[in-house]
Amino acid sequence: MKGELAALGAAAAWACGGVIIKPVTERFDPFAVNFLRAGTGCLFFLTLTLPFGVIPRINPSTFDSLLYLVGSGIMGVAIGTSLYLKSLGITEVSRVHAVSFSSWILITAVIAWSLLAEPFTGRTISGALLVVLGVALLVGAFERRKANPRSQALRGGLLALASGACWAGGTILLKFALYDLDPLEANVVRLPVIALSLLPAVLLRGRSSDLREMLRGPGIFPRVGAAGVLDQAVGALLFFIAIRDTGAARATVLSSLSPLFVLPFSVLLLREKPGRTIVLGVVLSVAGACLISAS
Repeated sequence: MKGELAALGAAAAWACGGVIIKPVTERFDPFAVNFLRAGTGCLFFLTLTLPFGVIPRINPSTFDSLLYLVGSGIMGVAIGTSLYLKSLGITEVSRVHAVSFSSWILITAVIAWSLLAEPFTGRTISGALLVVLGVALLVGAFERRKANPRSQALRGGLLALASGACWAGGTILLKFALYDLDPLEANVVRLPVIALSLLPAVLLRGRSSDLREMLRGPGIFPRVGAAGVLDQAVGALLFFIAIRDTGAARATVLSSLSPLFVLPFSVLLLREKPGRTIVLGVVLSVAGACLISAS
């Protein structure tokens, strides 16, 4: 029961993190937001784990795993989450989170089947069909808003799909890295790499002023910091606990319920009003993600 509660807690933490940071993404560069978010989460995570002796084992035998780990952080979080944050700045979090999350699980299953010879069962196919249908409904909702000249909702949907694809690539690389590294030890290395890889992107894009404004603006840094702590520290720790106590398959199934948590959070905190199409799309995509994870 402890593992199941931890997985649900991770799903809720990820959902809440997305809802909290949504207003910030509408004003600032996504790479700058991601840098501040990842840096805060990294510091909090290291504060929680290093005092307990969670020190990564770095030696010649783990060199390949470290390379995979660095690649997973850059592809999955530095690039993928920046695309997710850009999408959040364009349209509703209830849609973006469902599209990104379900496409992440679906694309991960397809890559694992094609490259790693993992089984692609009837349950996986059924889940894939549900994900495609759910995402089609959600992206269809983006399409219908295209008539508004100020709306870039379709672009937001495509960015959400792209972020899911990057998360999937990062997940496969992380799988290779974890052959030789403990998950907690891996995160001690991965989180600083993510933060450091984002800083050049911020500087090259000429958005260092966004960092200064977020740090000085009233209420902005606490919001970004809270999202970073929820996503990178609390959510990650709970997910690792869930994997340890209940297994990777069950932990992934329960954590894939995250988009369902976004719906009430977005209504309560952001005053979003998801219509029936959005709710149905979220439910279908989550159901499909659960089937894929369970298989």
